Amino acid sequence: MGPIHCRLTVFKDSEGARKVRYDVSPPGPNPVVIEAELRDDELTKSTIRRLNRFIGGKPDFCEHDDLQILGRHLYHILFDGVTAVDGARTNKMLGERFIETYTQFEKDFEEVKRQTGTDPEIRFRMTLIFKEGMDELAGYPWEFLYVPGPNNTGFFLAGEKGELILTRFVPELGTPKAKPADEKLTILVAWSQPRELGPVSESDTVVAINQLAENIKNSLSGKNIEVIAFPRATHDGLKRMIETKKPHIVHFIGHGQVRQGRSTIALMKPKEQLELDQAERIRQGLRGSPDEADYVDGDSVRALFIAEPPRLVFLHACNSDKAPDSLEVFRSASQQVLHANVPFVVAMQYEISNEDATQFAKTFYEKLGEGLSIDEAVKSGRNELGKKKPAWGHPRFGTPVVYLQADDNVIVKKEIKPEQPLSFTQACPYGCGKNISNDQTRCSAATCGQGRKFKQCPSCRKANPIAEPECLFCNHTFADKQIAGGLTAEGAAILGPAEEKLLLTSSAPGGGSIIAPQDTAAAAAQTKSPQTSGPGQQP
Repeated sequence: MGPIHCRLTVFKDSEGARKVRYDVSPPGPNPVVIEAELRDDELTKSTIRRLNRFIGGKPDFCEHDDLQILGRHLYHILFDGVTAVDGARTNKMLGERFIETYTQFEKDFEEVKRQTGTDPEIRFRMTLIFKEGMDELAGYPWEFLYVPGPNNTGFFLAGEKGELILTRFVPELGTPKAKPADEKLTILVAWSQPRELGPVSESDTVVAINQLAENIKNSLSGKNIEVIAFPRATHDGLKRMIETKKPHIVHFIGHGQVRQGRSTIALMKPKEQLELDQAERIRQGLRGSPDEADYVDGDSVRALFIAEPPRLVFLHACNSDKAPDSLEVFRSASQQVLHANVPFVVAMQYEISNEDATQFAKTFYEKLGEGLSIDEAVKSGRNELGKKKPAWGHPRFGTPVVYLQADDNVIVKKEIKPEQPLSFTQACPYGCGKNISNDQTRCSAATCGQGRKFKQCPSCRKANPIAEPECLFCNHTFADKQIAGGLTAEGAAILGPAEEKLLLTSSAPGGGSIIAPQDTAAAAAQTKSPQTSGPGQQP
């Protein structure tokens, strides 16, 4: 099995009809264009808007049922329309097609997991793409999409299933030019806390990122990691820091305000400006200190990243009574950052507690350090938040949003170790009834014919009788001729004749082992040999 990528593109057609296009990769032998009309009636949209306001304003009063109702309405908009295939209307809804695709993927995933005893590193990705003119729908909290199922088997698409990843893709903004972190990973943590707007929760985040930097170094063969802390960030200072240090990740923590109808982020005034403001207050006979906030608009935010766009910007909004607009402002700022050719942006769409924000950041950077992609790291962070009590009953898990402009969203390239042949137990393919390890050269049962060789299928790794033209288990076709080195032309390992019975200990699913008896003389011969035969090698 392989990964599945499902893209849902929301758009208006030439006649103004609002539709969703459903693309799946790989597309299968007969690719078709599948489209459906959106079910965005006014009742559905007004329900979503009201629930969205409730969740954003009173997150601690939400219950699982509230989030499920919101998620089901979001599902209704995208998936409850009747599909047309290559322009011909059908009687099947888009949701049926999606569930068929995902159910088959899930079955294949569980089968590989059963055979190998580990979770396969294979994912089902769903990407939402909103074209021009679909701004209202793009602003909905799609991270709460809920897939219905019989007998309470439904689930939240963003995070509740470990193998399923939900992201938002932002098209038509150009090709981002940011660089991957091949030799050195630089993380810039900047924060701004003007006195008049209240404190920000930077300390826990900085500590967490520094701890994770050490973990990354240890887990990636000493990879060079630099974490730069930049407190009291001014606009010019932050811009200069980004252009000189060229960080791969910028994590900004601060406040925002809507001023004169425009979204602004509160950075710090430069020292010189504060001194001038203080002198003016003294001249006017005013007491106290001047305001420290320098409110910068979207154009100024975008200017921070134009010259040297980092690979990822993480916008961490801190709400306070004196800055109640921070979340709305940071949502707007994320769009400005994307327009600066930053390929990946993570932002929060609801207020989040310091504890939850720190836990999410810890998991997120931990997974990045392990070499996982940004969208998978976000999924892992959501999953951690969702499992907190009440499990999947608090909006914290749907608060992080990830925007992508490129498919290659890995920050830290992990070392790829040579693939090792999978070892597991199976029934002897000659039908004697004994269990064998798939990498044995022959069956050890006395009742099984002597000298019967096995060959290992390169596709499913199972042992097959030497004369079989096709794998008995996955129908892989073997080459007709054996070539030098014990390999068939297409690479199936020949498990050749043994002079004596071999001692073969191999990991079985669940940590068990299979041990076949070995003749002492054969053991001595193997010990004296300078090279030891292994699976796929001629002894």
